[in-house]
Amino acid sequence: MSAPLVSVIIPTYQRPELLPRAVESALTYQGPDVEVVVVPNGPDNSWKHSLWRWTSDARVRVSPISTAHGNVARNQGMALATGKYIRFLDDDDYLLEDSRQQLTRLEGESAEVCSGLVQSVDRDGSSLGQLTFPSTRDFVCATVDALYGTGFTQPTGLIFLRSSIANCRWDPMVERTQDYAWMMDISAAAERRWVHVPVPVGAWVQHPAKRVSSNGPIRRKEQPFVKRLLALYDQLTAENRMSFQRTQAIARALWRYAHRGFPYHPFYWSKVAQRARLMDMASIPPDSLYQRIPLRLLNPIIGEWLLLPPRRLTRALRDVRSIISEEPYKRRL
Repeated sequence: MSAPLVSVIIPTYQRPELLPRAVESALTYQGPDVEVVVVPNGPDNSWKHSLWRWTSDARVRVSPISTAHGNVARNQGMALATGKYIRFLDDDDYLLEDSRQQLTRLEGESAEVCSGLVQSVDRDGSSLGQLTFPSTRDFVCATVDALYGTGFTQPTGLIFLRSSIANCRWDPMVERTQDYAWMMDISAAAERRWVHVPVPVGAWVQHPAKRVSSNGPIRRKEQPFVKRLLALYDQLTAENRMSFQRTQAIARALWRYAHRGFPYHPFYWSKVAQRARLMDMASIPPDSLYQRIPLRLLNPIIGEWLLLPPRRLTRALRDVRSIISEEPYKRRL
């Protein structure tokens, strides 16, 4: 039996009502030469009833694991995948018909990765809009700039040449924003031949069920990503892969984290901001106030300290509102 053209990896945990839609979309829109590798993870048997209709379908393979972690499940799926191309699909999301175009682009242009646009969809199927997308065509910059809320790192919109990421694994230590960490690791590993289709290829579904990512208040969860950004900067510099554009992007991302987290841990984020300024002395926080007098005349780190009292109050009120919101499950990108 010949290897399939594409493998779709679907980790799943306690979402039996959503899983069939993800599997069906992969089988329908990735062409006849597809395999779907479903990896139930943790103490969960609810998937058994959800997948009954594909029990005799050789295209669907199921490999349960005992560890309840999406990244461990994705790595298991990668180890089992046999397709020339590979894509990751969360069990609550689904692919759209135009995702077929990505395979055509990859095959026609001998590329390693193809991205597409992603639609945000509410639990009732209504559209919440299209995720934004970076204008840059530098793979590293697009990955780093995803921190600003673009949909570039959303797994639903991406497909890879499997051999090009064979040595890359999803980090099981990452509990939040796993796709962002994964794409940073891929960016650090090697330069990528990247193509893009400017049409929606998948749906990112909003729902109130338990999930890793959320709109919750910022605490120390961003610090591991700061370490990743700094490691990415050091590696690109050491390998002579750094450019001015990439330096600006990483400094921008560090400032983004520092500005968001400053009201919670000002001493730590002051140090991060200092690193950003060492990379790019022109870098400033992503707030229009820093483009106006008097803040424009000050070192932006001093500006952060001056604004700390009112921002602490504002953040506290915002955190309370997010907790009591009627629709806290809706995330924005």
